[in-house]
Amino acid sequence: MAKILAWLSGKQSEHADEASSADGGSGENDVVPGVEEYLLDAGMATITTLQTLSALAPPLSVVSPVLELAVRIVRTCETISQIKGEIEQLQRRVCSLGVLVVNKSQQQQQLPSNGGSDPDFDETIKTLQSTLNSVVKDLETIKRQNKWLLIIWPDLNRGKVVKRMGDLDYALQTYFVSHNVRVAEVLTSLRSTMNRVDENVIIMKDQVQRLMDCTQTQQPHCSESTGKDDIPTNFDTFYGRVDDVATIVQCLTDQHNGNDSRQHVWINGPPGIGKTSLALELIRHPAVVKTFGKYRFWVPCTKVMSHQHFIRILYTQLSITARSYDGLETLIDELSATNDRRLVLLDHFETVWDLDGVDESQSRVQGILSRLASLPNVTLLVTITSSQPPPKHPRFQWLDTKLDVLDSEFAVEVFNFHYEGQNREEVKSLLDKVDRIPLLIKLMAIDARNSKMSIADLAEEQGNGRSTSMDNRIKSSFDVILRDSNPEVLELFAVLSMLPAGTTFDRLGKIWAPTRTDPTTGQQKTIATSSNVSSLQSSAFLVNLKATDKSESNKLLLFAIFRKYIRQHNMVSREVKRHVLDACYEYVTKRRSHPDDAHFKSYISELASEEDNIICLLQETDSSAPDPKRRAQALVGFSYYLSKKKQSVECARVARDAAHAAKDDRSLAQALVLLGKLCHRVAKYDEACEHFVGAQSIFADKLGDKAHAAECLLDLVRTWRYMEKGTKSISEMKKITEKANKMLTSTKPKPNSKEAKKGAGQSKDGTDEVNRYRYNVARGKLGLGRHYLYTQDWQKAKVFFEDALAVFQELNNSGSTSECLHNLAKIEATSKANYQRAIELARQALVAADESGEDTLVTYAFELLACYYLITRDYKSATDVLLESIPKTISLGDLLIISRVNEQLAYLYAAVAQRDKAVKCYDESRVGFGKIQGTPGGRAGRARCERNLEVLRREPFHFEQIELNRF
Repeated sequence: MAKILAWLSGKQSEHADEASSADGGSGENDVVPGVEEYLLDAGMATITTLQTLSALAPPLSVVSPVLELAVRIVRTCETISQIKGEIEQLQRRVCSLGVLVVNKSQQQQQLPSNGGSDPDFDETIKTLQSTLNSVVKDLETIKRQNKWLLIIWPDLNRGKVVKRMGDLDYALQTYFVSHNVRVAEVLTSLRSTMNRVDENVIIMKDQVQRLMDCTQTQQPHCSESTGKDDIPTNFDTFYGRVDDVATIVQCLTDQHNGNDSRQHVWINGPPGIGKTSLALELIRHPAVVKTFGKYRFWVPCTKVMSHQHFIRILYTQLSITARSYDGLETLIDELSATNDRRLVLLDHFETVWDLDGVDESQSRVQGILSRLASLPNVTLLVTITSSQPPPKHPRFQWLDTKLDVLDSEFAVEVFNFHYEGQNREEVKSLLDKVDRIPLLIKLMAIDARNSKMSIADLAEEQGNGRSTSMDNRIKSSFDVILRDSNPEVLELFAVLSMLPAGTTFDRLGKIWAPTRTDPTTGQQKTIATSSNVSSLQSSAFLVNLKATDKSESNKLLLFAIFRKYIRQHNMVSREVKRHVLDACYEYVTKRRSHPDDAHFKSYISELASEEDNIICLLQETDSSAPDPKRRAQALVGFSYYLSKKKQSVECARVARDAAHAAKDDRSLAQALVLLGKLCHRVAKYDEACEHFVGAQSIFADKLGDKAHAAECLLDLVRTWRYMEKGTKSISEMKKITEKANKMLTSTKPKPNSKEAKKGAGQSKDGTDEVNRYRYNVARGKLGLGRHYLYTQDWQKAKVFFEDALAVFQELNNSGSTSECLHNLAKIEATSKANYQRAIELARQALVAADESGEDTLVTYAFELLACYYLITRDYKSATDVLLESIPKTISLGDLLIISRVNEQLAYLYAAVAQRDKAVKCYDESRVGFGKIQGTPGGRAGRARCERNLEVLRREPFHFEQIELNRF
């Protein structure tokens, strides 16, 4: 080892001899070079390898500048060959230095974390950095000289190099002795580390590929979309229309040759003619599937109750989530996100076209239709029960297809499919006497089959005249059911006619169907019995839609034409209508909850299962509706659900107006709170503040509800923090926060009150009055903690968060628990740089958020966890977190959070030298932040992305210059 040490040092010193003798290395006569000689002799390869090692197995941050300088020195040495001997020695010393620095930093990283680095190590690094800076300066001076001068007078420059080698000798010798380093052991250790790094590189490569796959499968149209109806596979039997199919398929699959030549498809005709069956046949056609692939969407318009509802259904059926569902902007953006062609089937479009206020309605509908149809990669396929021609537009054309009756041959096929074994000639003769409308033929066949009628009997009943009335045929079919079935079956038909989205057999019985007293047991029993439902299913009126989700049951759905017939002919009794509306109100109000409630997660899922039906029923306002206060309460409760899944300011405004009309102060105040929170999310901060102030006034002055009034004040202060700096002073924020805390602590129940004695008073989190008080006090402390976190008074903030956390954990309030843990993690990271503790707290916050069922809290916890893994350069763990968080974030649809997560993804790509992918992600984040640049977060995010893009495009690339949003 003495030889090696001498080779490293150039000349012996007292300290070097001590280090050498301690090593007891090989002798002077060794002729086989050791592994360290090969490694150090590689020059530039060695030092750049060490640089890679330092990035993938991260040392302390102070090491990076030293390695950067080492690279510059070795690169410069390789360009100066005129004073070869001295330059080679200098090069070897720099490589040695790189080995030692990386080794020491690895040792430092393996030591238990104490929230900081070793001061001695930091000081040594600073000394080395200063020495290397001097070396770089002299070498650059030599390099700039004329090469002939270097050849003719090499000694003039040799002295400079020798002097700098002496400086490095001293630095190296000091480093050896102070850290007791043995080079052979160091190199063996580093080679082992390199092997581990090599394995990690392979893992990271796989992880990055998984991230790429995840982001590709998530965009576009891959958001989780509760309530989505997939394209039916068993809707109805399809026969004939060969020419129509060929013509329309040709139109749909033709490549776009510019806007002027594009055609959309408009299928119209009378009820029952088979428009939906044809459209579903087209959308499943192999040529259409090949052209559009997974981007084929069915939008059943039969459940649309308003223009706003239509827009929401578009978002749902196209699997798009948005920050707000009040406009088409996000939907249009996602349809335009790629050049892939999309096919959108707007089925039963007459429901939207014929909304109340025909002139205004059609104008608004045409506006929506035009925006969709104008997109160059979108093809519309519209079915409409009307002779109305498609709207004209200069930028696109329509293939207007009016369906005619079936050919005789196919009409016979339809009849025999539903009534097997009949003579084809007799059937043909029968059908020649009627309009060969597919639904009419189907009803005739099923009625005859159920009544066991012969073709001759059916012909005699039909008479010799041609029947063009679907109404008469439908009436006859209902008469057959009334004659052959329990009267309760017609009542079930009436119930289903009020449920445009259909429902499962189980939910029909548990939620919607009326009950009757069982004469044998005297107990209440639902009329949705298996025998009654079987009678429903044996008719032609009902379709049993197969569920695509294995955890879900098939849906019972009444065909749109029969729903319309039942409603038009007043077949829904006042009692049935009142029962269904009452059931709706009860179902919603019983499931009103919040993230601190143990049932919140399950309630959200239960409301999602009947979302479209509830929306339609809550818009019923006629005289048969129950108490308007109950409707207002249900509207507020359902709007709160929507705020968690598909937030809409407009829906919350409907709830507010209903509460105001019903003169229900509590519902009105709750609606105002909801409006405030929704306005906050879409960066309408001034309007949000108005709503919080209004709600606080009602709670405090009219209802005497101090707890909810205080929560309004905390929401108000929280909104102020997002507004422009200077809008409200720190002292004013503190004053309001302390006022809210005082109000919350004043809600303590009196010892002799009935509630305190019995424990009968139930709080919103399911505990008794005493625990409600404890909960309120903890909420006040949470508010104070937020204030001191905002003012960076870390110690006070930590005390309040920890006090509140203890109560929330004891009471099993998962939502507030997650928020406390989240903030405590930020304190550990920001004030102490104790990232290991911060990661531990962030993980606990994620668990609590998931238990609460609050998706926003989950995404916040994911963000924080990914951030801390990126800061500590644990890229594998960061990748795992991002893989989990991306689908959840996109599902939530909050543009700010999506942009921030995409920014983290970009940082990860930059860290693992995937610069092209990093540029792409930063650019997407920049665009996302730009759409909300009216907010401080949007402006800061966009500026940060622009700076990072500049760094990525600069040569040479320095990763340490990339900024990470540290929250």
